Amino acid sequence: MSVSRIPFSHIVFFIILAATLCSGYPRHALADSLQIDQVNSSGFPVIKLFVKVEFKSTEAGNPFDIPNINIFEDNAECKISALHHVSSSVVESALILLIDISGSMRGRPFNEIKKAIKLFVSKMKTTEQIALITFGDSVVLNTDFTTDRSALISNIDQLEISGKITLLNDALLQAVDLFESRSFKGRTAIILFSDGKDEGSIISNEELTKKIVRTNLPVYSIGFTRIEKNWLQYMDKFAQISGGQYLYAPEPEDIIDIYQAIAARINNMYVLEYLSYADKEQESEVTVRWHNIESSKKYSIPAQFFKENLDEEEPELPVQQEDQTEGTERKEGAEHTQADGLEHTDSAGNAKNQEEPVSGLDGSDAESKDVQDSGSSNLIEENPDSENKTALLKAAEKRNKQILHQNIKNYILTAFLFLLTLLYATVRLKRFRMSASANKHKKVLLKFADSIESMFGNNKD
Repeated sequence: MSVSRIPFSHIVFFIILAATLCSGYPRHALADSLQIDQVNSSGFPVIKLFVKVEFKSTEAGNPFDIPNINIFEDNAECKISALHHVSSSVVESALILLIDISGSMRGRPFNEIKKAIKLFVSKMKTTEQIALITFGDSVVLNTDFTTDRSALISNIDQLEISGKITLLNDALLQAVDLFESRSFKGRTAIILFSDGKDEGSIISNEELTKKIVRTNLPVYSIGFTRIEKNWLQYMDKFAQISGGQYLYAPEPEDIIDIYQAIAARINNMYVLEYLSYADKEQESEVTVRWHNIESSKKYSIPAQFFKENLDEEEPELPVQQEDQTEGTERKEGAEHTQADGLEHTDSAGNAKNQEEPVSGLDGSDAESKDVQDSGSSNLIEENPDSENKTALLKAAEKRNKQILHQNIKNYILTAFLFLLTLLYATVRLKRFRMSASANKHKKVLLKFADSIESMFGNNKD
């Protein structure tokens, strides 16, 4: 059949069919990958996820939207409280540049690495806290966390090759410890450059691996070597277990491009915030699902949060019970002393005179009152956190209602288009029945027509 003879009604049918099939899949849902780069639990119970999304096509606006995102923690769905791009984030973020300055980097590679990290620094936000650690025979904190770009670049220019061995593991350990000594609420990462060969470090690969996993710190490792390439497997391993990325530089001139690629990656992430319902120290797995793709990552609930709560709550009840017990014992001792005119002994075994039990009783009451006042004070101090949680829950419930309303609209539209398509198909099939006798597949086609008509309750005449 030629194109010119295709009826207009057929064209309308195929348009409606295409709209029905595509109505549930917006164009912006097309993505190559979705990956959780980092889980920041320093603000527990509010958890921040730093998510990298690579799209198949670029479109205007923000294609990564809350109505189409679901977050699950240990298979339980959690409520999203915020979503924004890292470029609009006001939360302090930080990076550590970890640079191998051992003799194996002498010459052109070292010159390229200095150019690369200076250009990398210039690509970061001016509010980005950046530290510089170098390692060879020793590990040196060259520059502590700073936003002073001129001072940092000046220190980079002054770097020189030093050492015949490479304390790679010890350097990575010091970088992790430096992050643990601070509390950054935003995105954090370690950018490591080395040939991967560790020589003389105190910490083993196994111990270091466990520590990296526990701290939820992504490591972006860049491997360049003039020796055996099999040492680079450790660089790859550090990146994989931490949720970072490993990149290999075959030639010195590739180093600059690789640093630029990492800068583009960490500057183009989304921040998802949700409220965790975890009530004890544990390892949890969080999953982000967006349309038909998802990403999961394990992270550790911060132990110090639960420890602080126990330190605040546990002393209250035992102190009151102990004071009441001592007060009762002292009161009984006072009555015994007044009756017999003898010395009495308290629970600690210290001798007391007749006047001390009375003052001890008063002191116990005063201490009990102080404990109650302290308890009231603690409750007042905890109220702001409770209010913040309530506000987050209300905001999440409001967003969930919006999501529900949007989903209902989508379902109604899809159902309407589907019914319209079936109705059109039925009309066409009724006309087909009148001319089906000339078709050699008459029986098969008539049976198909009957099945479609039966869906609408129409009986064959």
